[in-house]
Amino acid sequence: MITLKQFDELERDMSYEEACEILGGHGALISSETATIEPGLQIMSLLTEIYEWRNEDTSIIRLLFKSDRLNEFTQDGLLAP
Repeated sequence: MITLKQFDELERDMSYEEACEILGGHGALISSETATIEPGLQIMSLLTEIYEWRNEDTSIIRLLFKSDRLNEFTQDGLLAP
């Protein structure tokens, strides 16, 4: 069961594996997209992935990673203990 306390421990720019350690396991991949960008003469790929962790009571955490770095995170329905 994921908790509000775990959610509060998440920090921007942490890796997916670091987030998994805090949340107690891997999330379900719900979206994955690769974009190719060309800043100047250098071509780069940017991988964006969204994972979610869901409790039986339907409370949820969603994390958005860009190139394996946590960029955005939201929760819905998690209650303080």
